[in-house]
Amino acid sequence: MKLFKSLTAIALGGLLISVPMSNILTNTPLESVSAQSSTTQGQTLVALGSSLTDSQAQQTLSLLGANDVSSDKIITVNGSLINEFLADGSTDSTPVYSSVAIEPRGEGYGVQVQILTPANILSVSSKTYQNAAITAGASNVLIKIAAVEPVTGEGALTGVYKLYESTGQQLSSANIELAQKEISLIETIKVETGLDEAVINQIQSLIKQAISEELAVNGELADETVISLVNQILTEQGVALDSNEAAKFIEFALEYAQSEVALDDETAQQIEDSTTDVWSVESAIDFWEASVLNYVGPEIGTYNRANWSQYAYEGLSEEAIVLYLTSEDGQGSYWNFIRNNSGSVSIFQFLGDDSFPDVPFHSYLVNADDFSMIEDTPVNSREGENNGASWSGDKYQQLVAFMDDWGDSMGQYYEDYNLNQTISMYGISFPDEVIDLLSVNDVAVNAEWVEYAPLDPESDFYVVAAFTDKQYITDNIEGYQFPHFYLFGFDLEGTPMVVHSQQNQGMPDGLIHFYSTENAALQAGFEEIAYSSWD
Repeated sequence: MKLFKSLTAIALGGLLISVPMSNILTNTPLESVSAQSSTTQGQTLVALGSSLTDSQAQQTLSLLGANDVSSDKIITVNGSLINEFLADGSTDSTPVYSSVAIEPRGEGYGVQVQILTPANILSVSSKTYQNAAITAGASNVLIKIAAVEPVTGEGALTGVYKLYESTGQQLSSANIELAQKEISLIETIKVETGLDEAVINQIQSLIKQAISEELAVNGELADETVISLVNQILTEQGVALDSNEAAKFIEFALEYAQSEVALDDETAQQIEDSTTDVWSVESAIDFWEASVLNYVGPEIGTYNRANWSQYAYEGLSEEAIVLYLTSEDGQGSYWNFIRNNSGSVSIFQFLGDDSFPDVPFHSYLVNADDFSMIEDTPVNSREGENNGASWSGDKYQQLVAFMDDWGDSMGQYYEDYNLNQTISMYGISFPDEVIDLLSVNDVAVNAEWVEYAPLDPESDFYVVAAFTDKQYITDNIEGYQFPHFYLFGFDLEGTPMVVHSQQNQGMPDGLIHFYSTENAALQAGFEEIAYSSWD
């Protein structure tokens, strides 16, 4: 008799992520959104490792999404070429399996890197490649890296450097040398300090951006200024290093400050564009192709990149974007991309040409680093059942407005809370820990936080909103007054319920006890929102 399932709970297999309500689409008529832009794909160029057999080369082209690339756009990278660019002692007998494809992108895209075979690139992350490519002078390009055999990965960017050269955009050899030093620096810092590679790359990006911005203003930097910038960034990032470890960052920063790429006015912008959480049309499509398209494969049907459009949607944060994809048979679907704080991306698919349904047709949760599918969940709407009760982001905003009015009528002032925005309920975090210890009308329930309903049954009680006046009482009321804690949700049969608690101490059963509200106006207001349909 379990009734709904949270999209975020589905996506994490039980580990809940809170996605801001304003980032998730609700039932919005097509007339209220308008086409903003479309995207075109630049010419793809490919560099294949010389050690690949014919079948491995074909497999690699498939991994890189380059099956249709003509042979005159494909080069081969051998050990001698690696040595030419990196001076690492490689020879013609050096095995070379790592391969790359580059796809030019528009202004503002930055440098994005996709490692399509993460299990075979053993030492270098996509963020490290990204940092090194920017240092070498790359700009506004998607770099795809794949290897059908395990490789360390340090030489993978050689193909990128050669492909740039082949188009007449030869990168500076000094910048390339500096880029390779950066790859080595990041690996060394990771081994010596145990810092996460993502943290090291963030520090590197901040250092380079700060230096490039200072150079753009002043034209040159004293060593003391560079050292001060590095130490300031390490402090701001909360990273404590000994003098030898910090000296490695400083040594690179001093050399970077003297480089051609640091003096280039565009470098700071490339770093900002490459590291932003703001979606562009092209970055969202690229992410979709690397994750959903690669995962679903032929089931997606005939796919044409040119069939994407962006749609404006009022209220979305910069971490979310909405795109519309028209299939070759003329049918369409909306795709809502949302970056999560957990290092993942939620992608919700909505079917329809005229309006968004109450709930998505499909949800995907994707690892933002390697594009692996964490969860793939068909979402089957049960609209019309459960007396028509449902929940969505739009209804959440209606409830927030209702609680403002209802609180005013009661002389009480409520704030809403969620899994990311919490408050203490006598030492228990509300609502996240409360939900794990919830009793409703003296019955222990298996509860979870959801953001859409109705969906497939999975738990006993589904919490869709949480409110308390505790913060107002703390800030404005002299003397002691018991705060009110409210949870809004759906019971086993899908009936909207408002439950309330003023429990201020532990109970023998260790649970937090909530009871059905006795305030008829509050219950009726929630029911009216839950049962409402779209115009």
